[in-house]
Amino acid sequence: MASENFGAPPLQRQMSKRKFEAVNGSPNASPNASQNALQIAPENLPQNPLHAVASYNMSFASDLAKEDEPPMGSEKHFISDSRKRAHALGLDHSPRSSWERAAQLVRHFWDNVKNASAMGLQEMNTSTKLDKPAEPFPGGDRRIQQVLGGLGLEFYVKEVPGRFNTFPTLVTVWKGTKLGPSLHTYTADLGIHDLFKTNAANQGRPISIVYTTLGFMLINLHGPNDSTQSHTGNMEKLRTAINDHVKIFTDAHGIQINPNKLFVMGDFNDPFNAINRERPLIVQGHPVHYNTEEDGLKPVKSCCYNFNSACPDGDDHYNNTGQQQTHANGMVAGPYECYIRKSVDRSLNQDLSGTIKTNASNTLNGQNIPELSVGARGHLVNYKFTGDYVMGAKVVRSLQTYRPAGFRTEVSLESDHEMVMAIISTDELPVALVEGGRVRRTRHKVRRTHKAKRAHHKQRRTRHKALRNRRTRRN
Repeated sequence: MASENFGAPPLQRQMSKRKFEAVNGSPNASPNASQNALQIAPENLPQNPLHAVASYNMSFASDLAKEDEPPMGSEKHFISDSRKRAHALGLDHSPRSSWERAAQLVRHFWDNVKNASAMGLQEMNTSTKLDKPAEPFPGGDRRIQQVLGGLGLEFYVKEVPGRFNTFPTLVTVWKGTKLGPSLHTYTADLGIHDLFKTNAANQGRPISIVYTTLGFMLINLHGPNDSTQSHTGNMEKLRTAINDHVKIFTDAHGIQINPNKLFVMGDFNDPFNAINRERPLIVQGHPVHYNTEEDGLKPVKSCCYNFNSACPDGDDHYNNTGQQQTHANGMVAGPYECYIRKSVDRSLNQDLSGTIKTNASNTLNGQNIPELSVGARGHLVNYKFTGDYVMGAKVVRSLQTYRPAGFRTEVSLESDHEMVMAIISTDELPVALVEGGRVRRTRHKVRRTHKAKRAHHKQRRTRHKALRNRRTRRN
């Protein structure tokens, strides 16, 4: 896709093995070793200033999929097509198989990114809300905690009431040995904020905040879906709503935000990149962004497997007039969106009200897969929307998608969104250079006067002479 793949080896701060193991735990230590150290004196642990932070919309509909029910929501085309592709590849193609593969991608991040510090998961389900007598729900937050078991991670899980008896849930995951355990938490529904509540469809868009014992603030959110705010409104409503909720939280607990320890993760529903380095998100006066200065306005197109958001270049319409545009072939496009077919026949209609299509096909590994809904149009390289972000004050490696070896690179079989990640530094010292899997900082040599240099060399000669004399006497 347009953005670079983030499967490369992660950065690792150059520090002594003793300090590194104090922070991350010795690879040979017992699972509870680092937790025991944390309980003794977490504020005294040396802190690794590099933090790989990720965000992933895992698709609640994929998690809820059932064999005897058609897929729901905007993900219905993705769920249907990914199951057909998985079947052709000889992979698990059961109803929830896409979500389970997404969960394994989450595990891969924590297993392989040594500086992994935090992750925000959106469109999750709260397992206990979906349990039935004698039939526990197989997915949701309980399942993701099982997948991440044995890693000693911290979790904050909270839902808000959604429409149609749903429970939109955010799961924030972090490494307690680096960021500290939770001290204060907060959850609210962005969709019922005064700026969004006039549209009932906005209900169920949560924001959660975690403040840790080591002074880290982790904000995780799923923004209301109002594309006009992205292409004409600079996302001002969401910016205001975020700050209103942060203020409620900080005022309640007397918290002063340390901008170097502020990580913001989420699906912002900002398809046209209105939040960027030139127009960063400002949280209580502290600007946070997702790109280095060098990468500037480089977008990361992480969304989505659907007709209006995925299409080859040239099949989308770039304007911000707010008016629907009609193509010569009769297909239509909203501002900055892909052209889609509109029809009274729901089997042909490519709008969200349409049904799963049977008019596309695709070849995968030489095998034809008939009756895909979106088909090859939904390949990752055709994604057109931004909005999945990880932000911090000091980004040392820009936002990129995380699609490592072992996961297909041409099309997603996990979620209709891509996982994104960035590396953020909390170091007070400026990072001089980030490359080659390490961080190099400029060293300032102490300048000596000519007289001081002569004295220094004389001391060295004296020490060497004394050493030679001792060796001569021993011989």
